[in-house]
Amino acid sequence: MVLTRLRWSITEGDRHPLQTMYDENLKKLSATIATIDDGVVVNKSHIQNAGNGLFATRVYHRGDIITAFSGCLMEREEAIHLDDVTYVRSLIHGRLVVDGIRHQVTGLGGASFANDDRGARNNSAFQALETAGLPTLVLVALRAIDVNDEILTSYGTFYWKRSALRTDSG
Repeated sequence: MVLTRLRWSITEGDRHPLQTMYDENLKKLSATIATIDDGVVVNKSHIQNAGNGLFATRVYHRGDIITAFSGCLMEREEAIHLDDVTYVRSLIHGRLVVDGIRHQVTGLGGASFANDDRGARNNSAFQALETAGLPTLVLVALRAIDVNDEILTSYGTFYWKRSALRTDSG
């Protein structure tokens, strides 16, 4: 499988050494948690100017693992130089990140499409789930989520500070 990152394709030679292990963990998890078009779907967000969002197609209870964060692993130093860090989430603090998928692919985890409402409506949280010796990033329900509810999560204060700096300087 070739994953798309920004405007170029990631081929075997470009992959992080742990990418295969991360992909295997995602494949194992996808048998038990939601993937795009099987438990979650990507549709227009209810948040103004947010673009697409992630929506539930089944009920989730507090503590349920909703879906995984599919994407390309890379070192933090490499991610700093990306033009678009909107879909980047930390996996191993200060060292390893996941550059999430930007286009929906049936069967992959949809966590990269969850938006941050910056308020009380956030109903999920990112969590690193230890599988086979490597953390795998997932979304976990903070409270009950009904069918058709938008799945929302906090991006954290650093994301919004960085976003404000880009807006102010650009």
